[in-house]
Amino acid sequence: DKVVSAKPKKPRSSVTKPSSLGAKIKQIELSIANMDKWQRTAAYEIPNKPQRIRGLAGSGKTIVLALKAAYLHFKDPTADIAVTFYSRSLYQQFTSLIQEFYQQYSNDKVDFEKVHILHAWGTLNEPGIYSKAAQELKADIFTFKQAESTFGKQNSFKGICEILVDKMKLNDIDKIPMYDYILIDEAQDMPPTFFQLTYKLFKSDEKRIVYAYDELQNLSKSSMPSTKEMFGVDSNGNPLVSISNNLDDPSQPKTDIVLPICYRNSKWTLTIAHALGFGVYRNATPPLVQFFKQLNVWEE
Repeated sequence: DKVVSAKPKKPRSSVTKPSSLGAKIKQIELSIANMDKWQRTAAYEIPNKPQRIRGLAGSGKTIVLALKAAYLHFKDPTADIAVTFYSRSLYQQFTSLIQEFYQQYSNDKVDFEKVHILHAWGTLNEPGIYSKAAQELKADIFTFKQAESTFGKQNSFKGICEILVDKMKLNDIDKIPMYDYILIDEAQDMPPTFFQLTYKLFKSDEKRIVYAYDELQNLSKSSMPSTKEMFGVDSNGNPLVSISNNLDDPSQPKTDIVLPICYRNSKWTLTIAHALGFGVYRNATPPLVQFFKQLNVWEE
């Protein structure tokens, strides 16, 4: 359970006083290099249905998904595991982390023909979840410029995913069997149509989607869409996906996991940042610059 890339760079062997700053830094570094119990739960509990992982920036969502991918690959080397995200810069980070974590289980190398690290969008030259699905459906693959001119900047990704979802409905295609697991990072940046598309990309009827997000990462949205909005409904109007932990049977894998510890900033720093960002102390009328419109978000 060591986070390999977070190992302390210095051993700090010269630390002798328990009360010294060096001793405190050493203690903090060791706590960061070991996964906490919530991160372990998120990494190792694998339900046969969608699972969501929530946490602030710095709570370890990307590390948890990388460890989960490595663990799944070790458990079943034949499984096709897609790891996807919105920021292209995460490609190299996921590649390195999955390789590092896999070394905990096996001396073999990761088979990246089975662990597919894909951008959510992708192009003809750089495969992504959207572009590979479009190829399977023999549909046109939109570039960002084409999508922006057709649907506008804000709705570009939503629009092109919607085209594929609609094409599958029109042609009565229930699924495109591509993956056994799909792990989604930065889910707060993905439109509902992307989730509706990924829901149809599984080989079996077990929709093993794991999506991680930070509800407060994007202040333009007060919260993530409901699972009903994200994944859609069946022929009777019932949500295709419902997420809740089985409180009667704790042995069942959790489908709703919160990572409560932020390793990047203290609670006080985050609270002050929100106060300043919202304009709580501005000497103006009205004082608030922006706010969450749903009252229950403030209560939480």
